[in-house]
Amino acid sequence: MKECNMGQLVDRSGIKLEEVHNLQMYDRIHELLCLAHKDNSSVAFSTTNVSKEELENKIYKNQGTIFIATYNDELVGMMAISIDKRKKWYCRGKTASLRFIAVHPDYKGNGIASELVDLCKEWGVKNNLQTLIWTTAYNNEAAIATAEKNAFRKADYIKFNSVQHPSIRLVLWLDKSVRNCWKLSVYYCIRKYYVSLLNQV
Repeated sequence: MKECNMGQLVDRSGIKLEEVHNLQMYDRIHELLCLAHKDNSSVAFSTTNVSKEELENKIYKNQGTIFIATYNDELVGMMAISIDKRKKWYCRGKTASLRFIAVHPDYKGNGIASELVDLCKEWGVKNNLQTLIWTTAYNNEAAIATAEKNAFRKADYIKFNSVQHPSIRLVLWLDKSVRNCWKLSVYYCIRKYYVSLLNQV
């Protein structure tokens, strides 16, 4: 494995984006997930330990897909999206979730995550989805910043039983409307306070 240069700038025209229709390159995807999230306590353990079968069930069997970014034939980024069913006031109708988001540490700062988000947006519009959901750990500042940079808004604060930390759910309306901004902000603050109270020891 080559020495990590942490965020080297590269020729953006050399970054290739494509959709992966099967898991023939699962080993490379799994390696990227492990490398991108190594020692990252803000990412669920299942992200770096997902099996080929689990990944297939969570993405392809949920009518989703995986987008990848390569640079000189090296896998440098990935983002999966799958159809999800949620009944929240902020995400009614057909919804999809962004999952298994990873950028190679050598290539951070090149806008790869945002390029992958754009592909997910296009895929969502093509599939007549109304909203995209991005759920991440409350302390995953890089993911939250990327989401907000790409017009996602904080919508919910959750504590899953399967992970130790709380999570933040961000939402993007694909019709580009911003619904009830004040209501969204108030709801998020109330949820954060409520979940924090419940999880005090």
